[in-house]
Amino acid sequence: MDPSRVIWDFIRKDNIMNAQERKLITGGLSKPSKMPGYAYNLPAIHCKTGSKLAQVPGTTCHGCYALKGRYRFPNVMDAMMRRLASISRPDWARTMAADINARKSRWFRWHDSGDIQSIEHLKNIFNFSYKFRIIMNCNYCS
Repeated sequence: MDPSRVIWDFIRKDNIMNAQERKLITGGLSKPSKMPGYAYNLPAIHCKTGSKLAQVPGTTCHGCYALKGRYRFPNVMDAMMRRLASISRPDWARTMAADINARKSRWFRWHDSGDIQSIEHLKNIFNFSYKFRIIMNCNYCS
């Protein structure tokens, strides 16, 4: 049996919710036009280190693409702020796993904008990725 099917069946039996309910908990996923799958992004202005480095010429974050262009549109910023507010919810990790699996996409990217906000945020991502065998792809700007 396909392992991804087993994972999805496990999550569905344990936590039945529709796409709208998942979005209320996680803030929803994004679908960047230049990427083949879904993504989860946070506002780059709230990067713990990157927001400081963006002010320093010659650093990786100087000229950050996520501080300009479509990332600045009000609807995009509202969605990223919703996601930022959601990461401290106790049901965030399990619901993110369910939402990623529900999309049945081969591709997923963490933080095409923004960054890990805390050790707890990172632990949540690792824990559910391990528990639900989600292959992680963390890409950072350079």
